[in-house]
Parts: sequence; C-alpha cells; structure tokens
Amino acid sequence: MKKVGKIILSIIIVLALGFVSGAAAIKASDVYESLTLPVFAPPAAAFRIVWPILYVILGIILYRLRYYLPEKEDSERLREALNLFWVQLIINLLWTPVFFLLNAFWASFFWILLLIGTAGAAFLKMRRVDRVSFYLFIPYLLWIMYAAVLNFSIAVMN
Repeated sequence: MKKVGKIILSIIIVLALGFVSGAAAIKASDVYESLTLPVFAPPAAAFRIVWPILYVILGIILYRLRYYLPEKEDSERLREALNLFWVQLIINLLWTPVFFLLNAFWASFFWILLLIGTAGAAFLKMRRVDRVSFYLFIPYLLWIMYAAVLNFSIAVMN
C-alpha cells in the first residue's frame, strides 16, 4: 500500500472508531443540553467540530507510529508508544457511553483521569520515538484535560 493510502486508512480507522463511539450516544447533544453546565462549557455543536479534527490528527499519529517510523527503525520504544496509543484511544472511545448512556458523571470523570494518565504516558513515549507525533498530540492532550475539568464541573453541578 502506498504512503497516501496508509495515511488515509489510518485516519479512516480512527474516525470510524470515533463515529461508533459517538453513535453509541446518539442523543448526546440532548443529554448535554439538558445538564446544568458551567459558564465555560462550549455549545454542543463545538464537539462535532473539535472531535473530528482531533481524530484526524490521531489518525496521522497512528500512521506515523504504525507505518512511517517502522520503515526507519524497529524498536521496543516504538512498539510501546503504539501500544499506549491504542490503549488511550480505547479508553477515550469508552468515555462517551459512560458519560452519555449511563449518565455516570462521576464514573466518567474518573475514567477521563485514567485517559489523561494513559494519554500522558503515550505522549511521553512519543517524545522519545517521534517528535512530530509528540507535537501533534498536544492539542488532543489539552482538549482532554479541558474535558476533564468540564466533566468534573458537570458532576458537581448535576
């Protein structure tokens, strides 16, 4: 498979997984808008813009960790970075049903703390194997930290 095809495939995989996670909570906007929200909460529509952008970025990171870098070097650190990437992505994708389907706001808060921990570990591992992935991961990491503060505030207020 050519380089462009591998990039597109990687992006489609992450976007598709994100879509499945979001589809699990199809009424997420209704649930979100029914909550008592803090003043810094974005409108529901913002999530439909931000997450696809972040998933595209994660798809590019997946490409780099899975296809691009192994052509240059095959190392244990690279495998660890890729494994941590998958673990944090799975934790990310499971957050949506916990929050929106179960309405388990405190459980989802602790789940997002787990996400931050695993994403942080992936971030630090990426620093050692690929600076591009490391820098691309920053907006995602910042967004999930913001989401954790938002989640905590919603748990307290509801």
